[in-house]
Amino acid sequence: MLYHVTRNGQNYGPYTLEDLSRYVASGNVLPTDMAKSDEMTEWVTVASLLEPAASSMPPPQQPAYTETYQPGYAAPPASAYPAAAYDPPPNLSWGLVLLFSILTCSVFIFIWNMILAAWVNRIAPASKVLVLYIAVTVGWLVLSVVGQHHGIRHYSTGVHFDTENTGVSLLWICWWVLKLYARFTMRNELEKHYNTVEPMGLRLSGVMTFFFGGLYFTYHLNRIADMKRAMAYGMPRPY
Repeated sequence: MLYHVTRNGQNYGPYTLEDLSRYVASGNVLPTDMAKSDEMTEWVTVASLLEPAASSMPPPQQPAYTETYQPGYAAPPASAYPAAAYDPPPNLSWGLVLLFSILTCSVFIFIWNMILAAWVNRIAPASKVLVLYIAVTVGWLVLSVVGQHHGIRHYSTGVHFDTENTGVSLLWICWWVLKLYARFTMRNELEKHYNTVEPMGLRLSGVMTFFFGGLYFTYHLNRIADMKRAMAYGMPRPY
């Protein structure tokens, strides 16, 4: 028999009794949630459904972590990394990130990248992502000031902006290399975490990472946040 579960006005399911038993054991479904089959006329608590069948239910099995998502990473035992111990990803819509970045002339994307880097540093304390993005942000500020000063100096002499200045150009090239290194380091940390510690099957394109960086990461983190919410309510992954 299949049962639907309701919580806060949202319906989920249908689930078998075995499904409900596993979800209650994992905390995705609460014993106080209400459930009903198509043959039942009234909603009853999940606990009341499981009590008669508890003696015949097999003990819930912990999901096994495997290396099928990313063969290069060694998957830790499930008990070593409880999912609840990790902060959820920052969940600002990628569309809002793009809008705020446009309105602030790209200033917001640097702030947002720092927020993402700080979060990555919490789920992966050994990562150097935060240090790299701090260096990227400071470098951008310094080079912006240097470039502005260089332009004003030449403008005062009646000469157009000199974009071929060797020293400034080399500094900008170095900054771009550092920025790309920071992007791909964050990409590696995200794929490592979401393919071993919290297996979500995350795949991040190298081309999209190169061109869009934090905006691209935000899109995928929005998807992961939706997946985690669905799983918390006992629903299958929406993606």
